[in-house]
Amino acid sequence: MTAKVFLKNRWEELLLLLLAVLFFLLRFLYLSQVPFINDEPALQLLLEKHMASGTLPVLGLAGSVGLRYGPSALWLYWPIRLFTHDVNFLTAAYCCYFGIGFALLFLAIKRSLGGRVAAWTLLFASSSPYLFFYSRLAWDNPLLVLFLPMMAHALSLWEQRCRISVAAYLGFSAGMAISLHLMAAPAVLGAFLLVVRKLALQQGKQRTVLFISGAFSFLLPVVPYLWGLSH
Repeated sequence: MTAKVFLKNRWEELLLLLLAVLFFLLRFLYLSQVPFINDEPALQLLLEKHMASGTLPVLGLAGSVGLRYGPSALWLYWPIRLFTHDVNFLTAAYCCYFGIGFALLFLAIKRSLGGRVAAWTLLFASSSPYLFFYSRLAWDNPLLVLFLPMMAHALSLWEQRCRISVAAYLGFSAGMAISLHLMAAPAVLGAFLLVVRKLALQQGKQRTVLFISGAFSFLLPVVPYLWGLSH
């Protein structure tokens, strides 16, 4: 296919992707005006205590009903804090996490429904005022925009071909989502049912290996969280 024919057939998708990228880049303007007033500094102070003591975070902040959330967000903040204490840089990195989530969502939908549908979805996601606000707020809960698209991308791979690496990828992304916030439970349960349906079609030994791979990867981020809750 020549470049001229390619552009003729894909012009709508390319235009939508260009607009989506432009909307996404707006997130990096005026980072110094982003709110940093409550849970955002509290998360960083909690992380600094662990960095000072050299311990791994196993719990996040307490929610409105008193239940402690998981440590996934702190794990993502940690590598950034090793290099800088600049809040603007932290917010920019947070925007990048959202960008990764958007890209994975695009890839998942493109694999399942095609590039045109994926491009429209990406444009709506990147232009959403709601997602724009929360992609610039260094809070823990909105990071589900990263982990849930990871699950969706893993499921799109899983539906096409069951592999140990895909099972591990899916299990880890589901575990990180639960370790971040329990509101991810319905999505994780839905993913689990899809996995069970696919495993039912596999042979005995292969099914066992795939299940163990996914379960082990799921427990990697969840076990520290459960251990923290138990104490």
